[in-house]
Amino acid sequence: MAAKESDVMKLKHIMAENKVSGAYLFYGQELYLRDIYIERFCGLIPDDGFREFNLITLDGRQTDNSSALDAIESFPIGGERKLVIIRDSGIFKKPGEGAVEFWGNELKNLPEFCILVFVEDDVDKRSSLYKTITKTGTAVEFAYLKPYELCAWVQHEVLKAKRKMNKDAIEYLISICQEGLINLNNELQKLLTFCDEEITAGDVRRVAAKSLSVQVFDLSDAIMDKNTDRALEILNDLKTVKESAFTILYLLNSAFDKMLLSKLMLNDGASVCEIEQKLGLPPFIAKKYYNSAKKFSVQFLIARVSRVPEIDLSIKQGKISEWEALYDFVFEALREQ
Repeated sequence: MAAKESDVMKLKHIMAENKVSGAYLFYGQELYLRDIYIERFCGLIPDDGFREFNLITLDGRQTDNSSALDAIESFPIGGERKLVIIRDSGIFKKPGEGAVEFWGNELKNLPEFCILVFVEDDVDKRSSLYKTITKTGTAVEFAYLKPYELCAWVQHEVLKAKRKMNKDAIEYLISICQEGLINLNNELQKLLTFCDEEITAGDVRRVAAKSLSVQVFDLSDAIMDKNTDRALEILNDLKTVKESAFTILYLLNSAFDKMLLSKLMLNDGASVCEIEQKLGLPPFIAKKYYNSAKKFSVQFLIARVSRVPEIDLSIKQGKISEWEALYDFVFEALREQ
């Protein structure tokens, strides 16, 4: 069975075939790609002295129906089409009074000369207006890219810069970056600026910043190695940059929870592929959890995961501060390991 074509690929084909028309809904977590396509849509309107009349951007939170209607239905000047972009309207999640009727009618009767683009951070796919725009227009979810897509994207950017970077270095870069192409691109640009022609995994370790979740995983490694000095160094660094102790505690708990699941599955004879599928993580990230799981006992992992609700309650009752609780949790783990 052929793989389902992604929303973004469909949009790419629409643009390649010069068939952009009607209404669009752009939403999803991958803001970098979303903004690229917004710019490409804006490029459809020529900069010929009439652009300000034919390219209109509205703040959906401050735009009433009358203003939106005027922007959409007024004829383009000096050209055949116009582009209206409405940001953060919220109508695809919590439409205001009369919004469903008004926009339901507009989406079904959009003038042929108008390209209408809604840009939303979040939508409810069960809403009537979401269902309407999927029938009368095009809804495009800009989801985070899959690991193989991220690898291909990095390779493309590296080649475009006339540099080299092997698969291991690319996968390592992806594994330590916070989700999203904005973050990945920021770290890649640092590598392209400060490294030699061929970017190695060592360069990535030296130059690229690790996401909070990766730093927390480093903390679990320090616990596993009974390296008190390293654990204290990581905690102090995170405190210095004012990370949330509560967030760190729950990321650490999540890491131990994934290791526990991996450990139990390994003990039951599960394959590596089965563990990766259960964790719902790409292989080169899941690998870190099941390899680390082999070095902890089931009893230790259960104790760590069970301890967090107790600490959470103590924090909420005001018996201990968040950072004091986090330090206690880590040093307890170091003693037990």
